[in-house]
Amino acid sequence: MIDFILLALVILILLVIKSHYAIVIAIYLAYLIIYNSIFISCSDALANAFSIAIPAICLICSILVCNREHTLYHPKLFFISMVLFVFCAINAFCSTDALSMFMYMEASMIPMMLMMLSEHKCKNVNIVYQYLIYTFISACLLLVAIIQISIDSKSYSFVPTREWCYWLIALASAIKLPMFPFHYWVPTVHGKSSIICSIMLASVCLKYSSLIIVRFLLPLPSFTQYIILSGILSAVCTQYKYSQYKQSNLKIVFAYSSIIHMNLYLFILLASPYSYWFIYSLIAHSITMVLAFMATDIEKGRMLISNKSWILVLISSLCLTSIPGSVGFLAEICALHNSNIVNPTMTVLLIILIIISSCCIMNLIFKRKEVVVNYHLHRLKTTQIVVIILIITLIVIGGVVPFFKFP
Repeated sequence: MIDFILLALVILILLVIKSHYAIVIAIYLAYLIIYNSIFISCSDALANAFSIAIPAICLICSILVCNREHTLYHPKLFFISMVLFVFCAINAFCSTDALSMFMYMEASMIPMMLMMLSEHKCKNVNIVYQYLIYTFISACLLLVAIIQISIDSKSYSFVPTREWCYWLIALASAIKLPMFPFHYWVPTVHGKSSIICSIMLASVCLKYSSLIIVRFLLPLPSFTQYIILSGILSAVCTQYKYSQYKQSNLKIVFAYSSIIHMNLYLFILLASPYSYWFIYSLIAHSITMVLAFMATDIEKGRMLISNKSWILVLISSLCLTSIPGSVGFLAEICALHNSNIVNPTMTVLLIILIIISSCCIMNLIFKRKEVVVNYHLHRLKTTQIVVIILIITLIVIGGVVPFFKFP
C-alpha cells in the first residue's frame, strides 16, 4: 500500500510542476535503490538483484535526460511513463504468483511504448507497432498457459501442469529473449529508438524472458543448446554484414552483440539450474549495454567522430566484447565453462563465434575512426562524464569482485 501511495504522490507532483521533472524522478529512484537495498530481503536472489538494478538503470537514464528535455515532445508524459515503468518492472520481478507477475510485466510495456512515442515521435511510430506486435503475441501465449495452470492447480503457481503449457511458455520466452528465429525484431527496434528507450529495453525488458525461464521452465531441455547455437550463429552472420559498412548503425551492431551474450548465458542454466552466476550475468549484461548505447548516442548524429567520443565508443566496445577484467568477461567465462560441461565440442564453436563478433565490432569502430578530420566537434557534458565514470567503475569492480557470494 505504501508503494502505491508513494507512486501516486510522485505522479501528482509531476503533473503539477512545470519543470525540473528529472530532479523529482532522480529523488524517487534514489529512494527506491536505498529502500530496496536495505529493507528488501527475500530468498529469491533474482528479485533482490533487479529490485535494485531497475531503479538504478532508470536513474542513469533520468540523469542523461537532464540536458535533453528540450528534445522531448512530451516531457511530462516521458517521466510519468518512466515512474510507472519502474513500479511495474520491480513488482514483476518480486511477484510471488504467476498472474501478478504477468500483469505487472505486461503493464510495464504500456509506459515503455509511451516513452518511445514521447521522443522523436514521428520516427518511432512504426517501431512501437512492431514492438507491440511481438510483445502482444508473447503475452497471449503466456496468459493462456497461466490460465490453464490456474484451472488445473487451483492456484497461480509457477509449475506448468500440462506439456503444452510448458511449450507455450517456452515460445513466449523465446520471443522476448529473443531466441532463434525471433531475434531480428530487437535490433530493428534498437536501431530507431531513442537512447533511453534502448537502454531500458536491453537492460530491463529483455530480462523478462529470463524471469519467465527461471520461474516456469527449469530445468531446460537438452536440445535448447542447439537453438542457442543457431541464434548466436545467425546473429554473428548478420553482425558481420553490418560491420562491412562505415555508416552502419552502431546501435544495431551492439544489439546483435547483446543477443549473442543473452543466448550464451542460457548455458549457465543448462548446466546448473537457477545458478547465482546466471543472475550475475544478467546484471553484467545490463551494465555493459548501458555504456554501449550511451556511447552510440554521443557518437550518433555527428557527421564526424570527435576524439573524445571515439575513445568512449572504443571503451564501450571493448567492455561489450568482454575484455579480461570487465564484468562481462567474468559472466562470459562462466557461460563458456558451463557450455563445456554440456557440450565440449560446441564450446569451441561458441568461442570462435564470440571472437568473430568482437572482431566485427572492432572492425567497424576502426573504420569509422578513419573519417575523423576534426577533433573539436563534440565535448562531453558534465552529466555524461559522471555517468560514464560510474558505469566504467561498475564494469571494473564487477570484473574483479563479483556482486554475489556464489555457492
